[in-house]
Amino acid sequence: MNRFLASDDEIIFGQREAVVEIMQERFGVWTLEISLLLQGLAESLTVRSPNGGTLLLSLLADKRVKRSAVSHGGTNKLRFDLSRTQAEYLQTVLLRAYRDGMADVDHVHIEGELAGTAYDLTFFFGASQPPMSAEEAAKRMQD
Repeated sequence: MNRFLASDDEIIFGQREAVVEIMQERFGVWTLEISLLLQGLAESLTVRSPNGGTLLLSLLADKRVKRSAVSHGGTNKLRFDLSRTQAEYLQTVLLRAYRDGMADVDHVHIEGELAGTAYDLTFFFGASQPPMSAEEAAKRMQD
């Protein structure tokens, strides 16, 4: 089954990166859709943004692959085949964001490859924790 999501979230395509901004009120929808992919209850997710961009997400069949495969379907279309590890990490971030009303981080960066060249997918979150200071990070590492 292929899922379709007409999204209010912006998707911007660049030469080496696609950027998706997920607003706070959409955390639950994205969490559900990524979970359906991971559970095998959906084969793919096609997301259409208001600016006309279309992003197709699916899982790679080979569970050992660490980097995503990317292919262009024109200037406003992109297919991103996520590795299971990448999709599980994204799901975890989205589940926590949905639970807490904000993400732990302001973005998740997923590495991919398009025709032998690095091409990345970055999800920005409309609500996130403020960045941790160097002092706080050092304190947590000592505890």
